[in-house]
Amino acid sequence: MLHGAPTAFGNATAAEWVEATRKAGDARRRLSRERLGLTPAQVDASFAVEDALPDALRCLDPGEVRVLTGPLGAGKSDLAERWLLTSADVYEGSSEATAIPVWASATTVDRPLQEYVLHLLGRPDVLSTTGVDLVVDGLDEQPGAAAPLVEQARVLVATSPRSRVVMAARAGVAVPGGMALPVTEWERDARCSSSRP
Repeated sequence: MLHGAPTAFGNATAAEWVEATRKAGDARRRLSRERLGLTPAQVDASFAVEDALPDALRCLDPGEVRVLTGPLGAGKSDLAERWLLTSADVYEGSSEATAIPVWASATTVDRPLQEYVLHLLGRPDVLSTTGVDLVVDGLDEQPGAAAPLVEQARVLVATSPRSRVVMAARAGVAVPGGMALPVTEWERDARCSSSRP
């Protein structure tokens, strides 16, 4: 599995962090499309026809958590990646303290989520100052971890009100009311139809 940006934000400039975030995100998105059987040309074409982010993601307020749910291949991880890349654009273009974009796989979160983020960024003040825009992908890939990670995400945004969290999980993972954002097969098919053979 491909992982995100440098291991310590404190050692990277904002531009370096954003560049690493973009490269890792693009690589993950490219790999997921290749696993679906798309050729390199089809992968490139699929990036050119992407729809706008759903309002529920585009307008996600600080202090909120959303869990993208749906069947395998519906596009949950892709939507989460696109949200994070949008966050990276905002972070890079802002002259003010803006939430730092962070990506994590549920399988690599080896400590409580707040501690994981602080360790990854190497900045003990990040949650109390800028906050983070955090993606946690693959909630369903770590047996028994989904419910605790969702609760830890709720705690993170409650204690770091400038932070936002988007998580991705296959259908069937229990998500507290109001946090689930279903991604349907139809939406995936509409996004991919122009890039299929």
